[in-house]
Amino acid sequence: MAQQITSTTNFPPLQYGPGMQSYAAHNHLAVFAYKRVCRLQAGSLTKCCPGGRWGLTNASVTVAMSSPELLDGLIATMDALIVEQQSRGDFFVNRAKQLAAQLDAVKSEVRLALASTKLPHGCDLVKFL
Repeated sequence: MAQQITSTTNFPPLQYGPGMQSYAAHNHLAVFAYKRVCRLQAGSLTKCCPGGRWGLTNASVTVAMSSPELLDGLIATMDALIVEQQSRGDFFVNRAKQLAAQLDAVKSEVRLALASTKLPHGCDLVKFL
């Protein structure tokens, strides 16, 4: 997810040092998106202007700094990423339920086949009353 955020937003990664203009902490944003997709407590992304520079914060950590327009684009990208990942997850959850139902059907057929099998000396594997 961090790579997808990097390629979509074109924000430079966070690098400490003088002259840092705009940046995004891509890994932090990816963890935020992952928590949202998994419905874990993730807080919220808040756009604010501390000290005259616009930033995006999550749980008192500044995860991006740039112009308000670019931050709005980053927020839109994050929303789209979360929706996309949730739809992928929903597909796999539904597929897992289908496979579990098919497995249950096969298990009952295997049990019936085993129960009706005769051992080499003519006795039943399972005695029926």
